Amino acid sequence: MSGNNKYKPTYSDLENFIYRWNIENPLDRYFRNKYGLRFNSPEHRDSCLIDIAFEYLEDRIFEYKENNYKPGEGDFLKEQKQELPTDDQMMEMFEKQDLSYLDDKK
Repeated sequence: MSGNNKYKPTYSDLENFIYRWNIENPLDRYFRNKYGLRFNSPEHRDSCLIDIAFEYLEDRIFEYKENNYKPGEGDFLKEQKQELPTDDQMMEMFEKQDLSYLDDKK
């Protein structure tokens, strides 16, 4: 490709990318809203979707436990207020992650 034929994304391209990102990564949006992070900010780019998923699950467990748990009356995870990602969605999120930074660097 010559220098004059470089692709220049349009506003619509960027808008579609951001929309798709949020649809495909709903926990990322939850995390950014929780901490007041802007999309694509340095703090956002440094975040890890695996860590976000664990934090989300921890928040859900303790929110439910604190508001609805009654000792001796059953499993506190049985009833959910919000729909959690399916196993397939969680696996898809994990599979998309670049974990190469965890490899031993010798």
